[in-house]
Amino acid sequence: MLVDQNACIGCKQCMVVCPFGAVHFDSARKAVFKCDLCDGDPECVKWCFTGGVTFGETAELPARKRHRTARRHVKAQASQGKGRAGA
Repeated sequence: MLVDQNACIGCKQCMVVCPFGAVHFDSARKAVFKCDLCDGDPECVKWCFTGGVTFGETAELPARKRHRTARRHVKAQASQGKGRAGA
């Protein structure tokens, strides 16, 4: 999405329909703007203490998610095995 600041009338309809909530309103300029990823170093990623927000190349993200899921799965299996050994 690109915003033409000269054409934007500030109606905020793009904010309403954006499924990602990435469009915001600058009241000083009376125009919308979207996330610019903080020039490649997004603050939201730095401040997300749970790791729920990540940033990376589009091709890398699915692999990261698969690895995270696999680690959780292995950890869950290991904890189930400990429960059986004690029974």
